[in-house]
Amino acid sequence: MRSAREGDAWNAPEVALWQPGTDHDLTMCEDTEIVDWNFKDDEQSPHDCNRARGTVLSHDGSLLLISDVNGTLSIRTVQEYRLTYRLKYEELVTDMAFSPDGTRCYDIRGLFCNVWEPDALI
Repeated sequence: MRSAREGDAWNAPEVALWQPGTDHDLTMCEDTEIVDWNFKDDEQSPHDCNRARGTVLSHDGSLLLISDVNGTLSIRTVQEYRLTYRLKYEELVTDMAFSPDGTRCYDIRGLFCNVWEPDALI
């Protein structure tokens, strides 16, 4: 993502997610940050997500599920990027998703699919 303040600075985007019902795109850049890009106003807001490896949005676009290089899952609210839940598990996540109703999250680690139902989602 280009930064207006730095002009030529570039962080390679790895994952881009359209936030439903908004003019915003959430882009994970080079394992370091999530950039909230408001297309309408052409404003970018970076949010530190050090060591992020993957990210998905809930179906309503209000929650962000992030996995890191250590296998930790984090759930953040999209509006404030506030951490609401963190799960540490020592195996690399290869894929993840929210349930359609947003009360569970799933991850695949090795040969297993894990189902997590944290109180933060209920």
